[in-house]
Amino acid sequence: MALNLLDRISAMANDLSKSERKIAAAVLAQPQLTVSESIAQLAKRAEVSEPTVCRFCKRFGANGFPDFKLALGATMAKDSHSLPDRVKRGDSVEDVANKVIDTTVAMLRDLSRTVDLTVLARTVDLLSQSRRVIVAAQGLSAAAALDCGSRLLRLGIACETVTDSSLMRMSCASLRQGDLLIAISATGRSLDVLSAVKIARQNGAAIVAVCPDKTPISAESILTLKCGQFGDVKGDDLMIGRMMVQTMLQIVIAGVMLRRADAISPLKDALTKAQELSYIQSEDSPVLAVEEKSESTKELKPHEPITTIAFDWT
Repeated sequence: MALNLLDRISAMANDLSKSERKIAAAVLAQPQLTVSESIAQLAKRAEVSEPTVCRFCKRFGANGFPDFKLALGATMAKDSHSLPDRVKRGDSVEDVANKVIDTTVAMLRDLSRTVDLTVLARTVDLLSQSRRVIVAAQGLSAAAALDCGSRLLRLGIACETVTDSSLMRMSCASLRQGDLLIAISATGRSLDVLSAVKIARQNGAAIVAVCPDKTPISAESILTLKCGQFGDVKGDDLMIGRMMVQTMLQIVIAGVMLRRADAISPLKDALTKAQELSYIQSEDSPVLAVEEKSESTKELKPHEPITTIAFDWT
């Protein structure tokens, strides 16, 4: 199946110049806004020159920015890149099921286009090598934090999950260089999480925010895994934000599992037995498969196979 314009922009991101990548990120993040903008407005939003925008448009087969906007508008109309209609009074069970599923699919499609692979690779590296990790969240994002924390423990990572505001500040006050704070917020505006981020940063800890871009929490963090859009989120929009957060965390954990394969190997039997104590005993549970030890310790790259790193914390 031929790729549409947004998919082509996403697929070619690594072949673009630095300035063109800024334009691609701006277009992919807000395609609807791009259709309604002037070339000057897009150039300002992407922090590039107008001639650079023209070159970008021609790279994707358009004669200029107006032609590019027409192609982008046609792509969005054809594939319905805007979120589906909301559930409303009078909908049938079939309508509700289709709308919720369509919204989820649209959310995942947009996330796949806008994820910053360089930031993702750096996050996997940081999390794989941090001596201590704190996962902080509040409210409805707390469920994602608890799930993330428990799964990191199963990978042998010294991890704490904090959702209480007082404990959050105290835990972050004890972080030091070499430690990591994962700050989770579907809105990017949680006051207590923001306070924890500032405390951790003052102490020299690394900070990864999982939240919408251009929010107070993302502005204070070292790395931001962008999930959702900043705005007055509530109801269905907040649900979509939480699902995007959960999906992003799953991507990170999958990468860490591969990156820490050697570190997990000697712990896998003990971790599996500890986990099995929580369940009714049955047949032997499958254990985590790991690759043979690799000598590679090079920096993780976004488009290369994830290699295992060696650890020497003695």
